[in-house]
Amino acid sequence: MEQAAAEVPSYFLCPISLEIMRDPVTLATGITYDRSSIERWMFGGGGGDGGKGTCPVTRRQLAPAEREATPNHTLRRLIQAWCAAHAVERFPTPRPPVDSCRVAALVDEGTTTMLGGGGRQRQLAALREIKAIAAESDRNKRCVEATPGAVEFLVSVV
Repeated sequence: MEQAAAEVPSYFLCPISLEIMRDPVTLATGITYDRSSIERWMFGGGGGDGGKGTCPVTRRQLAPAEREATPNHTLRRLIQAWCAAHAVERFPTPRPPVDSCRVAALVDEGTTTMLGGGGRQRQLAALREIKAIAAESDRNKRCVEATPGAVEFLVSVV
């Protein structure tokens, strides 16, 4: 006799994707979403649409400062425990997003190397690391774009 599959608790599901959340984050409205889904909603999926500035559930317009999502570590641990107990594939703990200080340090390193005539290898290493950071997530990409001098450095290397 086959055992019925366990029903996933509704509060483990992202209201946008309706899938189990891998990296739950909470907006200022108090609603929790999967990070990748809410970032696509808020900031666009790279297709140039720019995204929406509203909470998808409450439809409340969010000020720019309210659009930053807060990680919900407790819910993530509950989801991971439930997945382990029900033999559902688990997923790794997400890496924290990069901060602008790290990007600024890389830009400074690359720019200083350019101006000082120093090692092209160090400049390329900084470029590779910035590229890897930006490729990791949309949030990291926005952080790189917002870091003073980053875009200019990238263009100057190309």
